[in-house]
Amino acid sequence: MAMNIKDLRIHSPAFNALEPMPKRYTSDGENLSPLLEWVGIPVGTQQLAIICHDPDAPVPFGFYPLAALQHASEP
Repeated sequence: MAMNIKDLRIHSPAFNALEPMPKRYTSDGENLSPLLEWVGIPVGTQQLAIICHDPDAPVPFGFYPLAALQHASEP
């Protein structure tokens, strides 16, 4: 089954969309990883890769590969 990117939703209960990430989830705070919730992942997906674009980052390209995550099926 082909994935339609419009069906994929990523949400975090730690902060709202288009708002700054709370300090506790940054290197200036506790450097915690916020919980991520995913909807719309096609059946059979085994891994997801996350890439974060940070245009203010002190690196020349502004992209960080964050993780390759194993997909856990919903109960």
